[in-house]
Amino acid sequence: MQTERDRRPMPSWWWAAVPVLLAIVLWAYVGQHDPIDLKVYRMGGEFVWHRQASLYELHDFWLPFTYPPFAAVVFAPLALLPPKAMIVATYALSGAALIRISVLVLRRLQPDVTTTVAVLLTPLALLLDPVVSNFGFGQVNLLLAWLVLEDLLAPQERRWRGVGIGLAAGIKLTPAIFWLLLLATRQRRAAVVAPLTGIGTVLLGFAVLPRSSVTYWTTTIFDSGRIGTPYYLSNQSFTGALARVLGEHTSVPWAVLSLVTVVVGIAGCALRWRQGHVVEAVLGTELIAILVSPVSWIHHLVWAWPILLLLVTAARTDVAARVIAALWGIVTISQAIWKLPHENGRELTLHGWRIVAADTYTLLAVITLAWIVTRAVVARRRSGTSSVDAPPAADAPTAD
Repeated sequence: MQTERDRRPMPSWWWAAVPVLLAIVLWAYVGQHDPIDLKVYRMGGEFVWHRQASLYELHDFWLPFTYPPFAAVVFAPLALLPPKAMIVATYALSGAALIRISVLVLRRLQPDVTTTVAVLLTPLALLLDPVVSNFGFGQVNLLLAWLVLEDLLAPQERRWRGVGIGLAAGIKLTPAIFWLLLLATRQRRAAVVAPLTGIGTVLLGFAVLPRSSVTYWTTTIFDSGRIGTPYYLSNQSFTGALARVLGEHTSVPWAVLSLVTVVVGIAGCALRWRQGHVVEAVLGTELIAILVSPVSWIHHLVWAWPILLLLVTAARTDVAARVIAALWGIVTISQAIWKLPHENGRELTLHGWRIVAADTYTLLAVITLAWIVTRAVVARRRSGTSSVDAPPAADAPTAD
């Protein structure tokens, strides 16, 4: 149910914040000036038009194309733009996605927050290392996060909820984990729409790039080594943390940790959803994805921004949230992790406190997920039973 504030037209002057934010984003590009991942996207897009070689044998400098064929189809329009125009367009889209993420999350957390306030707070996200890295590399992580959050946090229930998750999973596989949340919260229609959309992206990939699709789905998808060295400092998944300690012998401990994390984490997030705390459920699910994915580079953690919004909102009444929010703020703003030895295998020489520091984001993800699950369990015990819990109304913002 929309409030009177929701129905009022937004004052026109707040749109001035949009070009201001985008100007800051473009200024950040000037500092980085070499969005290497965006070059890989363009390479994939160019292949769709020219198909002069095998998609998964292409390299830009030393980076191969690692995404599903559908991603190359999505990136095809980039190849039609001059390089500078491509960069500006991609950054502008990511900036707009960042704004929308702020609006979606803050309006769920605090229904009385206006869109104007959410927009004006958004430039603070540019202080965070994962967000800066996302723009610096020319990544699409903000756009993927927007697709998922638009699906799950939009103020009105949508007939085609699940489409955003399916599309995001079609570009990068990890958003598929949100299907588990849909199943666990018994959103039957969305739980069907999401995988059907994902299958549609696969079929489109086969229709446009049949040979590359066969290669990807039979061979490339199983070759995680194409993505990068697992022990590299930027990899903040369980795999990265274990590889920096154990070297190559990570399969068994990774499987155990991942199984426990998925089972306990999804159960806790589903419970939190039924208790009406949708933002916690969604962000907790993403933390699971970050932890269990073979590779979670720091620029994948653009979710640090909505996580901070959640923690700062909860900090007024939750001491643990204050501590965790402070830790996220210190780690993401200081970029202290990059002071550690890295590259050329130097991560494997770390010992003592340095090995702990090298896993900072991994540890923060575990702590934050544990906080969400603990809140779900405590709330259930206080209520005496989970039978009174009901899914939050999709057309009404829910306070977390």
